[in-house]
Amino acid sequence: FPAFYGTANGQVELADTLTSGTYFLRAYTATQLNFDTAYLWNRKIMVHGKKNGQPTSPRTHVLSIRFFPEGGNFVAGMLNTIAFKASNEYGSPEAVSGQIKNSRGEAVAGFSTTHEGMGMFDLTPAAGETYYAEPDQYAGTRRFDLPAPAAKGVVLRVMPDPGGKYYDIMQHSNDPDQTAAYLIGQMQHHVVYRQVIRNNQDWITGVIPTAQFPSGIMQVTVFNASGIPLA
Repeated sequence: FPAFYGTANGQVELADTLTSGTYFLRAYTATQLNFDTAYLWNRKIMVHGKKNGQPTSPRTHVLSIRFFPEGGNFVAGMLNTIAFKASNEYGSPEAVSGQIKNSRGEAVAGFSTTHEGMGMFDLTPAAGETYYAEPDQYAGTRRFDLPAPAAKGVVLRVMPDPGGKYYDIMQHSNDPDQTAAYLIGQMQHHVVYRQVIRNNQDWITGVIPTAQFPSGIMQVTVFNASGIPLA
């Protein structure tokens, strides 16, 4: 279906040979397939068709939780914002809440979905430590491991600001390969913002003015002096 101004209209013809049951409608663009398929639009629908003569087995509930550190890096000793997405065995969003615990079973943060199975939490991991999420409804029986914290790397956090988008860059400035040199903001493969970072510090902040930008999604990337993306 052609998309105009973010909307596509059309219809899908269903064969009259379909059996009654649960089906899924998925929508995406070709560009989206280059990224995480978990973000594709997905809806569960019920189809009333031909009767299915096969006996139905009881539904087994399967919960999945995936974690996405903002900026792509989960770095020890730094404040990390971790997004997560919870889904069931059909790939549909699932509402969950619980605790983030370390290897000793101590609660270090809480988490709760806010929309369509998605949410986020902040965590400063310790070096050499491991962490897992324990949903309240599976307390003591199910755990979902977070990625292992990296010893080095750059953490990028972006937040709303009255002047546009406020950003935090946290790094170990004594490592040249893992030190931010400039920041790029791009929309639809066009650079709309560029900021050279001259202060070699462990914590760098700034604001990206977005008032004059076109409507759409901006991707922000931090590079080192060699042009390698760090976050």
